[in-house]
Amino acid sequence: MRKAGCPRSPIVRLSPKAPVDELLKPASRLPLEFAEARANFRLAVPLALTQLASAAAAITAILLMGRAGANVLVAGTLAVHFFTFYSVFVGGILTAASPLMAHNFGAGRREEAQRVLGQGIKIAIVLTLIGIAIAWHTRDFLLLIGQSSSVADLAGPFSKANSFAFMPAMLLLLMRNYAAAAGQPKLGLVAIVAGVAVNAFFGYGVIFGAFGLPKLGLWGLGVTFAGAHWFMFLIILVLVQSQPALRLPLGCFRGRNYIAPIIHIGIPIGLSGLCSVGTFVGATFIITLMGSVQVAGHGIALQAANFGFALIWGSAQATTIRIGWATGARNLRAATVAAWTGLLTGMTVAVGLTVLFIAARRQIVGLFLDYGDIANRPTFQAASSILLAVALYQTANGSQLVPTSALRGLRDTKIPFLINLMSFWLFGAILAGILGFAANMQAPGIWYGLSISVALGGLILMYRLHKILPRALSLTAD
Repeated sequence: MRKAGCPRSPIVRLSPKAPVDELLKPASRLPLEFAEARANFRLAVPLALTQLASAAAAITAILLMGRAGANVLVAGTLAVHFFTFYSVFVGGILTAASPLMAHNFGAGRREEAQRVLGQGIKIAIVLTLIGIAIAWHTRDFLLLIGQSSSVADLAGPFSKANSFAFMPAMLLLLMRNYAAAAGQPKLGLVAIVAGVAVNAFFGYGVIFGAFGLPKLGLWGLGVTFAGAHWFMFLIILVLVQSQPALRLPLGCFRGRNYIAPIIHIGIPIGLSGLCSVGTFVGATFIITLMGSVQVAGHGIALQAANFGFALIWGSAQATTIRIGWATGARNLRAATVAAWTGLLTGMTVAVGLTVLFIAARRQIVGLFLDYGDIANRPTFQAASSILLAVALYQTANGSQLVPTSALRGLRDTKIPFLINLMSFWLFGAILAGILGFAANMQAPGIWYGLSISVALGGLILMYRLHKILPRALSLTAD
C-alpha cells in the first residue's frame, strides 16, 4: 500500500554498479566473492575517508586549543570529554537506522528508507535537546569533580556554545548514512571535508583574532564548531535534495512505525560504544599512574589507533550496508557472501595496519617527537614500545568490529553488546591489570591485555555470525 506524501520511485541500485541479483548471474565475469569484495571496497573507501575527516575536525579543535595555552587546552578537553559519553550513546542509537535503510533500499522501497530517515531525525532532535541541556551544566560538573574555578569558567561558556553542534552532528550522521545506504557514500565525505576547512579557518580566526575576525577565545571556538557542523549538515542536505533518486519529501516525516525498531536495535549499539570509549578512558586513567613518559607515549600511540579504527570502520560499515541490501532483496546467498567477504576484507585491512605499524613505528612516533632532542628520547622509546602493542590491537579490533557490524546488518545487537561488554570490561580489565602491573609491562601491557580480550570477543562474534546467518532472512523479515 502506498504511503501518503511518498511517491513511488524506481529501485535504487544496491552496489556502486549493480544490484545483488545481478552479481549472482552465472555470466558474471568475476566469481561472486571477488565481485562482492570489489563492491565492498568501493563502498568502504569513501566511508573510511569520511570517518578520518570527521576525526580531523576534532583534532583541529584540539590543536587550536593547544596553541592558545595550557589552561585553554585543559578546559576545552575536559568540556569535550564531559559530553563524549552521551554523544557516543546517542550516535549509537541513530546508527541503527543504517541497516534499516539499507534493507529497504535492497527491497526497492526507497520511500520506506526515507521514512526510516525521517523518524530517525525525530529521535535525533529529542535526544540532542536533552544533550544540550546536559552540556549547559559542564561548569557545575567540573567544579563538582574538583577542577579549579579558572578552568571551569573557561569550559562552561565553550561547552554551551559547542552544545549547539550536537544536533547538526547527529543529523549529519543520519544523512550521510542515508546516502551511503543508497550507494552514495561520497556525499558525506564532501560535506565533512568542507566543514573541516571552515572549522579550521574560522576557528583559528576567532581564537587568535586573525583574518580580521574578532578575538573571542575558547568561547568563539565553540561557536565556530557549532557553525561548522550546521554548515556540514546543510551541505549534505542540499546534495541529497539535489538528486531525484535520493530527495526526501516532507511527507516522509509522518508516522512512527520505525521509531521503536531504531531504539530497540540502537540502544545496544550505543551501549557497545560506551563500552569501547569507557575502556580507553579507563586505560588512560590507569596509565596516568605510571608516570608522564608512559602517558605521553600512550597519547601518541592512541592517535595511530584512531587512524587505524577509521580504516577498519569503513569496511565494517560497508559490510552492514551490503548485508542490508542482500536481506532486503531476500537473497540469503548474497547476504552470506557479503558477511564473510566483508569480514575477510576488514581483516585484510586490519592485518595490513598491524604490519605497517610494526614496520614504521619509529617513523610514526617521529611525526610527533624529534628523536634528535635528547629530552624526547625516553618518551620516544616508550611510544615506540606502546605502538608495537597498538599494532597488534589493529588485528584484534578488526576481528571484533567487522563481525559486530555484520550482525548489525542482521539487526542482531543485544548479544553482541553483551559479548563486547565481557571482552572489554571483564577479560580486558583482568588481562590489562595482569600484564600492565603484575608483569610490570606498564602501558604496553595494558594494550596487550586489551588486544587479547578483544580478539577473544571477536572469535565469539564470528561464531555467532556463523550460527545465525542461515536465519538471516527470518531475522530481518518485515
